[in-house]
Amino acid sequence: MFTAEIDKMMVAYKQLFQIENRLRNIVKTNLKKDYGPNWTIRLNENHSVHNAHYPDLVAFFGKYPQSLPHFTDSQRKQLRLLIPIRNKIAHSHWLNENEYELMLECNDLVMSQPITIPKRVKNRSKRSTVYNYIP
Repeated sequence: MFTAEIDKMMVAYKQLFQIENRLRNIVKTNLKKDYGPNWTIRLNENHSVHNAHYPDLVAFFGKYPQSLPHFTDSQRKQLRLLIPIRNKIAHSHWLNENEYELMLECNDLVMSQPITIPKRVKNRSKRSTVYNYIP
């Protein structure tokens, strides 16, 4: 029984590692693409994405939705629910089954997101509005 719990926590730590690094990569890539290599200065961000903690990484998606349209409001809420679970994992506390399941769901959600999403631009024509995707 104890070995199974340890194995479960090892999986949870791996999932957390994947989530945080995927979010970090998405934020860094897209904000650099939209605002240039000095995006932290241009946006007055007082910390580097390399040192950002999980709550800060999730907050970027609400703060810069034009550059980071990867998650809906409800998905960002789900990712925020992971904060206390993330802290339990980081400080070697056991997860209950519901917490473990939320971790798996969040991992699936984050890992299914592409690093970049094409931007939608409105093409105004006389007959109709058409959306074109640009890379």
